Amino acid sequence: MNIETAFKALRRGLLILSACSAGATPVPQTIPMTNTFESYVQGTAVTSLTNDGWNASSNTVIVQTNVVWTDSKSVMLPENTTASNAIAAATLTNVWTDFNVLMTPHSASDNQPLDSNAVSMVYLSADGYLMAYDRSVSAWGTYTNTVWHSNVVALTNGQWAHVTIHQNYQANRCAVFLNGLALKQELPFISNTTRCTSFKVIGGEAVTSYVDNVLITTSIPSSMSNDWNNDSFSDAQEIQTYGYIATLLHVGAGQFYSSIQTAFNAALPRDTVMVHDGTYPENVTISNTINMLTGGVFTIAGSLAINTGLAITSRVGFVCGSLSEGNGATFAVTGNLTATNITLNPASTLTVQGLLGASNITILGTSSLWAQGGITCTNLTIGTGVTVLLTNLNVVASHLIINPGGQLVVSNGTLSADGILLQGSFTVNDQWGLPQGRATLPFADDFENYQVNTMVNQLGFRGWGASDSSVVIETNRTYGGSTNAVDLAAFTAISNRLTSVTSQNVWTDFRGILAYSAEQELTDVRTNALVMAVMSSNGFLTVYNRTNASWEVCNSNVWQTPVSAVTNGQWIRLSVYNAFNTKQCAIFLNGVLMRAGFPFINTNATSCSTFDFINNNTNSACLDNVSIGYDIPATLTNDVNGNGVSDAREIVPLGNFGASGSVYLLR
Repeated sequence: MNIETAFKALRRGLLILSACSAGATPVPQTIPMTNTFESYVQGTAVTSLTNDGWNASSNTVIVQTNVVWTDSKSVMLPENTTASNAIAAATLTNVWTDFNVLMTPHSASDNQPLDSNAVSMVYLSADGYLMAYDRSVSAWGTYTNTVWHSNVVALTNGQWAHVTIHQNYQANRCAVFLNGLALKQELPFISNTTRCTSFKVIGGEAVTSYVDNVLITTSIPSSMSNDWNNDSFSDAQEIQTYGYIATLLHVGAGQFYSSIQTAFNAALPRDTVMVHDGTYPENVTISNTINMLTGGVFTIAGSLAINTGLAITSRVGFVCGSLSEGNGATFAVTGNLTATNITLNPASTLTVQGLLGASNITILGTSSLWAQGGITCTNLTIGTGVTVLLTNLNVVASHLIINPGGQLVVSNGTLSADGILLQGSFTVNDQWGLPQGRATLPFADDFENYQVNTMVNQLGFRGWGASDSSVVIETNRTYGGSTNAVDLAAFTAISNRLTSVTSQNVWTDFRGILAYSAEQELTDVRTNALVMAVMSSNGFLTVYNRTNASWEVCNSNVWQTPVSAVTNGQWIRLSVYNAFNTKQCAIFLNGVLMRAGFPFINTNATSCSTFDFINNNTNSACLDNVSIGYDIPATLTNDVNGNGVSDAREIVPLGNFGASGSVYLLR
């Protein structure tokens, strides 16, 4: 006997089989087979329907009209009778058995013999739930929940049910549906077989049962359109295509799974793990490709590891102790991601649509990282062959390390780092066609964290740009006790883009060696600048005065006290206060106030956008210790008139500190 599918309600239930009994005489039916019994005369004995494949154990099994599903006729099975339909044997992959049945609940104390030749056996329990035999655990299972762990409404005595069975003969697995809902999937066949040969119904003891609208087909029944997980792919389509339905596995207090790891272990590819609010003190390893991770506000107190080659999506941001991705893994996170340590192994990808925060981020091999909301970390290490693309975002790191062959690309964003080791390269956008980000205020750079001979046009992550690659970090001429400064060869320039607050006032302070400018060179006035200052050929600071449209030599301070000329190659300190409320500036040279109430060149300016340092001379120039911010520079303490208030404090009314500025050319 080759048996295909069985449903059983013993004594007070029903047994449905796909089987071929020895000596059966009905004509086997070719799949698809369907019968609604509407074409038969009332009272027709099923034993007479052999040409349609039917047979019965008694002439009392008849077509009747008293108890029906939705149409006018069904088959009645008195107690202890059977009805079956022979199917022409064929080797198939997918077979659907679909029918309507009226079953009476079965007492749990009744004996339930197992037919070892059946593919599956089901019946109705005493409390109205469908039961099926699970060969993997050698026991009957009661299905009070769907495969998505939602509750099932119990059937009442005398209630019709719509039962659908999907049989996968390649995998020897079946799925059981009740009224369109998937109750069980990946259910092993009781007997491994490759062909569908019969459908059989056995009436219970001391009860009459009914069956109607029998369909056996290789196509999905038209009534199976339910899409529980709303993926535009019906549950039946998922079963037919993949052999199972992608489900949602709930994790948390009072949920089906108490730990994230347990849910991942149970998850099949395309499943979603739903983590509810809470902190989970565990180390989690994802070793199978699930569809996605989602949930509420949760923290993984331990580590999260994604194994080699897996592609995982998280629809929510979360917090974890550490995150590591295996070679070739892909992890996409919608929201913010915070971790103590993040390690991306070679060829892996991490995409974060929110803010990425970590103590340590290490990116190895040819991996890639993209964080739409920016990156905040203590240590960011970019390995050989790694490209980090950062668009419209900011990066803040205490220590930035880019190994040889690594590349950091910043577009329309900023990067701030205290400790920087540049062995790879940067991509930034500046006015000379190279990439350059924007520096946020307050901003300071003493150039001490860069390696010697680092090209300034590679420092776009700090807002810097340069006219060409000859503008580099050097150690030959430095200010004070510093070791590094910027060297500007003849006819070169650098700039720093600034993001400042509109209408706030700003201090710009820097040290520099300004190459002398001949009188004929003082012709290029930039009308979009706030202030322009140069060193004249006789060693005096010279600034452009918009009021009389001429260059003004500062050979005396605001108290009309003469000042000494600056020798060629001498370091100076230049400090400029820009007051946007009055459209005026104050200029200090080596701490001495040289001009106050000096008019902006551009009176329409409401904020500072660029700091430019330009060398229009055949001699080289140097720049060091640049500081741009809202507060008075800490060392600007001169009090020439001896009134106990520093000159800088007198220039700026208490509490009226400003925005951003730029000197040499500030605009």
